[in-house]
Order: sequence, then C-alpha cells, then structure tokens
Amino acid sequence: MTPDAPSPLRGRGIITPEAVVLDFETAGVGSRVLARLVDGAVLTIALVVFTLAMEGLVTGRTSTTVGVVVTVLVIAFVVFGYWMLFETFWSGRTLGKAALGLRVVTVEGAPIRFRHAAIRAMLGLVDFLLPPLGPVAVVSVVASARNQRLGDLAAGTIVLRGRAHAEPARALALLVPPESAEVIAALSLARITEQQYNLVRRFLLRIPQLTPWARAQLATDLAGRVSTTTGVACPPSMHPEWFLHAAGIAHHGPAAGPFGVVGRPAPPPPPPSGPRRG
Repeated sequence: MTPDAPSPLRGRGIITPEAVVLDFETAGVGSRVLARLVDGAVLTIALVVFTLAMEGLVTGRTSTTVGVVVTVLVIAFVVFGYWMLFETFWSGRTLGKAALGLRVVTVEGAPIRFRHAAIRAMLGLVDFLLPPLGPVAVVSVVASARNQRLGDLAAGTIVLRGRAHAEPARALALLVPPESAEVIAALSLARITEQQYNLVRRFLLRIPQLTPWARAQLATDLAGRVSTTTGVACPPSMHPEWFLHAAGIAHHGPAAGPFGVVGRPAPPPPPPSGPRRG
C-alpha cells in the first residue's frame, strides 16, 4: 500500500501522519458494550454494598446530612471517578476493558493521560446517559472510521482490542548500530514505554511492506517521538531507523527472546532528498 492510497482497513490500526497503518485492531460495538456491562455490574455491586453499609451507619439528623454528602461523592465517583482513575493509572483499562482485552490509547498510539480520561468520562454523560441511554455512543462508534464514540473523538483516543487468537510473536532482528554505545546507554537510562516500544517493533517488523519513502518518513516520525519521550536526541550522523534499533536494544537488550535478537537486517534507505512522487 502506497502512502497515498486510502486504507482499506476500516476500524483497524493507528494511522500515522504519513497515512501508514500500523496493524492494531480497534474495538467494535459488541466488545465495548460487553466491557461496559462488566463495569456496570461491578459498580452496581459496589453501590449495593455501599447502600447496605450506609443504612447501618445513618442515625439521626446529623448522620443523615453526612450520608447525603457521602452519597453524592459516591455517585460522582461512579459517573466520573471510576473511569478517570482506572484509565489513567491502569494503562487505559477498566475492569471491564481488561476482561475483554480492550485498552484506550491516543490516536498516535501513546498511553493516555488524565486529561484524556477526564474528557472521555465527561462526554460519557452524552454518550451513555443521554436518554434513551446508549444510542449516541453506538451511532458514533458505527459511523466513525476507527470506532470512536464522541468521548474518543473529543479526547483524541481510540480503543484497541487484543486478539484472542493472535499469531505467535515473531523474532525482531535488532542490529547494534556502529558507534551507538553512548546512545544506547542514554536510552537505557530513560527507557521508552512498553506501548511506544510496541509501535517501534511493529514498524521494524513491517519494513518489507513499506515503500522507501514511507519507511524513511515513518522512521523519522517514530524516532522523533522516542526522542521526545526519553529526552535523548537522535544524533545527526545516525539514521532515524538505526536510532529505533538502538532504542529497542536499550529497552529489551540485544538478546531478548521473541522481542529482540541480534540479527542483520538490511540497512535503511537514505531519506528522500526531493519531494515524494506518486
């Protein structure tokens, strides 16, 4: 697939600025509804336990006032707090999403932050609580190219689905670039995240499927993101693709089983000197 060609994969992947699709599968309506039902069941059980506990504690006028305040706080947690806290501190997952193998990430594939989770939770009022409860989210997910509800569109996030029958992990050949010891040492101290490494890994595995222009452009883009995350700049004399190999070695070591073994991949092509054609 050339960088100019429209992607035929609806609902799949993270699309880079160069229109290259990294092969992730976004969650559809069915799995997201099931995850929401699991979360709803967990919250319902928690509310029942809370209600029974409050009935035993509330006695007299003062206690009733305290009970009302606590009840309001609990409702706020159910509507907003549960989703924001779990998705922020558990890599974009709630209990329901974890049970269904789902995870929220940004549209660039990076882990979400609190602001992303907060926007998704606030827009959840429209997506899920606006009468008749749910159709807004369903219509948005079905109509959007990457299965995004309104909260996802506003926050710039997507929900990825893990594959129940994924093919076995392939070995990724990592070559230690020449004169890269200092870069690898610096990257080892400021490690990239697992999610970001997975993006780098998928790119390196899919190099044979990319055009030279897309390969060079995507390597430059990913190297820039790794540099931003780690604070380690790609040296001017090092091709961005070699920098990604160095980042992979720093993250998993030169011999890390299916995630990184020393090999001899073909050297990356030089960046295009002129404007892209066709």
